[in-house]
Amino acid sequence: MKTTRNYASLLILLFFACTSWAQMDAELKEQLTAYQQQLIERSFDAAVNQLHPTVFQVIPTTQWVDAQQSKVNEDMAMRTTSFRVAQSSEMITDNGQDYLHLTALEYLELSVEQENISKDQVVMKEIIAGFAKTYGSDNVKLLNEKTIFLQRDHQFIAVKATEASEWQLIDFPDANLDLAYGIVPPAVWQAFFGDRTLSDQLPYQQALPQVAGRYFQLLKAKNYDLVAPLIIAQEKATAPFLQAYKSFDTEETMLVFQGYKVGNIQQQAISDGKQHTAFSLQITMDVKMKAEEPAEEKVLLMKAQLEKMYPDAVSYSEENTAFTINTYLSVLASADQHKNNWLLLPEDPLNGLSIRQNISKELQQAIGLD
Repeated sequence: MKTTRNYASLLILLFFACTSWAQMDAELKEQLTAYQQQLIERSFDAAVNQLHPTVFQVIPTTQWVDAQQSKVNEDMAMRTTSFRVAQSSEMITDNGQDYLHLTALEYLELSVEQENISKDQVVMKEIIAGFAKTYGSDNVKLLNEKTIFLQRDHQFIAVKATEASEWQLIDFPDANLDLAYGIVPPAVWQAFFGDRTLSDQLPYQQALPQVAGRYFQLLKAKNYDLVAPLIIAQEKATAPFLQAYKSFDTEETMLVFQGYKVGNIQQQAISDGKQHTAFSLQITMDVKMKAEEPAEEKVLLMKAQLEKMYPDAVSYSEENTAFTINTYLSVLASADQHKNNWLLLPEDPLNGLSIRQNISKELQQAIGLD
């Protein structure tokens, strides 16, 4: 069964039975088995070749490999020993891409390498209690004085172009898909996870790129009504909400969001019971002329309009009949303390969004926006 962007249909899929291993696409079954074996054998440099490129928007390749190879800390090391048969969701299709949510039972062993710790029964009990809190007491066992056994659900998302046969995987070293929140289309996330949002356990430096990604994915899908709840309330608006973006979809032009990149995230500041920080956000978008051979005067008119809006940020491709815009935005982010319910406010006056007209000078300075 497949569905497209119909939200109601996507939600209905949550109630259908999961697909068993026997029913899974043969190509995907083969790829998933090979990938899991690479994790067991700790062949992480080979495993990255099966990952979807969006994974590396969140975590660079070398960091992904290092995280897989690394110990829990200097005292403990964890390794996967086996996987049990995976279960699959129904397939979701969004914008020419097929998605499956996969869950496999993963078995791991945790080795306590410091002898002084393994012989300290109080510390070992605390370690076991910590893992039991995360994975459930039935899933954590002490095998011997230096080895802890645990099992957990390892979640993946498999992705492929609808017309293709080869799948790629979205997978992170902690076996959890929180870090996929900002890289999969919102409709797909909603279908797989409902109203689940980011865990409050994520450090803000990891949570914010996901929120920025969510913001971009909603823009890309042009779900502008769903963008609004992500925005910090403003007392003063510089223009109608998202006016510039909306203005590029006309009978003659079409807006296509191409990519984004999150810059350095500043230190937090606490004000009025909330946590605040700031970061830069690069957004790349195309304004495509719909005519196969647009009249020169119309191209020049659009060029002048875009260059006035985005000085020194516009280029034109005759081959693609499209203008490419690279724009850099300062972004304020705010959340309740100890929560990851982040809201954003880009400095984007053309789209009715302004930090400087709504946020005090003191707070701007505290988060490095002065």
